[in-house]
Amino acid sequence: MSAQFFQSNTPQENQSIKVNDCVVRGAITCSESASMGGGVVAASLNINGNSALRKVTFDPLPVLYTQATSSGTAVDISGAEESFEVETFALTTVAGGIEAFLVNHAGIGASDMLNLTQVSYSGDYNVNGAMCAHIAAVEAGSITVGIKNWGTGSANGAIKLRFKIFHNQAS
Repeated sequence: MSAQFFQSNTPQENQSIKVNDCVVRGAITCSESASMGGGVVAASLNINGNSALRKVTFDPLPVLYTQATSSGTAVDISGAEESFEVETFALTTVAGGIEAFLVNHAGIGASDMLNLTQVSYSGDYNVNGAMCAHIAAVEAGSITVGIKNWGTGSANGAIKLRFKIFHNQAS
């Protein structure tokens, strides 16, 4: 069975089509945005004739985990979240210094890809500190996160990091 949805050439505001349990062969084309809960975009999603994603919304919002005790303490992700946030312990990182810690998550495979976004920094910005977080290593069950102060002065404060896991079939 197949279905096609028709609309006039006159753009309509605030119109949407909700589809549940649908398999799409080929491509999905939409004029604004696509949102999905827990799904995977596998083939192509064309927006305004471009084969690129402009907006994909993943539900639910990321769960926040807080690093306890020190900057080197591992953070254990207790749920099966595919998207989560980690707020570090208050870092005191000298110029050129590096901090590193583990994020333990049972759902991470050695071949998975992760997107890391540095959301916020609680320290002062005008102290010549320039904190930059990165993923140093991915192993089955854990991520090694590195944070480097690229500035010429000491940086002091907590950093909030957001992670999104993208699973590979090999994992």
